[in-house]
Amino acid sequence: MEAPPTGYRSRYRKPDPARGPKRFPTERDIAILKRLDLRRFSAANWLHHFVGGSYTRFDHRMSQLFDGGYVGRMDEYLHPDTVHSRHLVYFLTDKGRRALVDDGIQPMHGSTRLYLHECLTSFVYDSIEIGCLELDLTYRGWNVLQHDERIPARHSERPFKIKLSNSYLNLDGSPFVISRGEQSLCIPGVEIDRNTEPLRSYVLREKWTDKFRALKEFIRNRVYQSHFGFPNCLIPIYTTNREHMHNMIALAYDTIGRSPALLFQFTEDLPKARVFPKPNGSMLTEPYLRIDQPPFHLAEGLLNPAPPPKPQGGVVYGENCDGWEYYIGHAPNRVFYEGRFNTEAEARAALARQLKLKGLM
Repeated sequence: MEAPPTGYRSRYRKPDPARGPKRFPTERDIAILKRLDLRRFSAANWLHHFVGGSYTRFDHRMSQLFDGGYVGRMDEYLHPDTVHSRHLVYFLTDKGRRALVDDGIQPMHGSTRLYLHECLTSFVYDSIEIGCLELDLTYRGWNVLQHDERIPARHSERPFKIKLSNSYLNLDGSPFVISRGEQSLCIPGVEIDRNTEPLRSYVLREKWTDKFRALKEFIRNRVYQSHFGFPNCLIPIYTTNREHMHNMIALAYDTIGRSPALLFQFTEDLPKARVFPKPNGSMLTEPYLRIDQPPFHLAEGLLNPAPPPKPQGGVVYGENCDGWEYYIGHAPNRVFYEGRFNTEAEARAALARQLKLKGLM
């Protein structure tokens, strides 16, 4: 795969329809448009990482798609912090969405003006997906999950608006699942905080206090299971300032106490970087902090799963009969075995034989 160029480039250019693509769409064009629909904003070097091929040809084709009006570029807005960035940032236009519809593909997202927020979300999601590719893990985004009949939210007009008891929860991004074999980690969404206001601000503290309470209800009541059909749930929270991240962890502890499902990580404010980093999987491989608990690695549990705990058993008197009996498992899923024993010792000896027979001791 040809490497992207290293020099800076001029960003001051408007679309020229006369220079648009002569033949459209190609299979690669659709792959590019689908990727932009999935992520909303994408830096050219990160977008190229997923579609592959020669970077020179990719760059030329992106210019043609831009001139044809199928994709937009953030240089049109000339944001002072990104105008000199090495790589252009692309997004899907309404014309590009109509091209997807004509190809039988229903777009996932509409347009948005929240560039810095959505672009950072895109970097986070792309980094996790790249990490999965590097570690041979399976990544399934909403573009795949929305076709899974086991996902209740797939029938909703607004699947990412989650109903709680007295409010709604709106997470950033979209749900995805990381898996290897039968092991999986389910992420219903993330939280992106670019630290635009200090956490000591009353308004921001109230906002995050309410957010943490909503997240606690979402996790405690297993809303992730009833809404998305997920067997488990992790919610990463990203911020662009280390001190701000630790303040958020402290606020979360004061508000809801321990919550192993909430993960915290610091990241550079990539949309404002003068030079975008090379595509990497650091968001998957770097450890996440938790509330009053050891750090957590997203991939570690899938790459090195802990052996399943051996079922334990016990003995009890008079549960189902007039005498001692033994069982295997934990309440409320204990399995009792037929047989009545006169003494506890006899019941424990029978339990030991049964565990040994099943290879559980």
